[in-house]
Amino acid sequence: MRGGKKKLSNLVNRFESIMSDMTSDVQIEIHSNRLMLISGCRKLTEYNTNNVKLLFKKMSLEIEGKDLVPESLINGQMAVRGIIEAVRYIDDQKTC
Repeated sequence: MRGGKKKLSNLVNRFESIMSDMTSDVQIEIHSNRLMLISGCRKLTEYNTNNVKLLFKKMSLEIEGKDLVPESLINGQMAVRGIIEAVRYIDDQKTC
């Protein structure tokens, strides 16, 4: 059981680190499940009507849904419209 507590503690610490990094330069607002406003975005890395992937300084964000349409990326700000079904945060530091 001790190993389980250590793994959980490591996971919590990693999550807190990611959230701390995110909040310094990333803001995300979700309005209902139809609109997501995002700031701090560096690049739109992938897009189709079911999936949008965005790159940030230390993480990536994957948005899944239906009829997704990313609107222009200007000064790190973007809107994604459509039916948003899932949002996944990907810690890019693990791959570095």
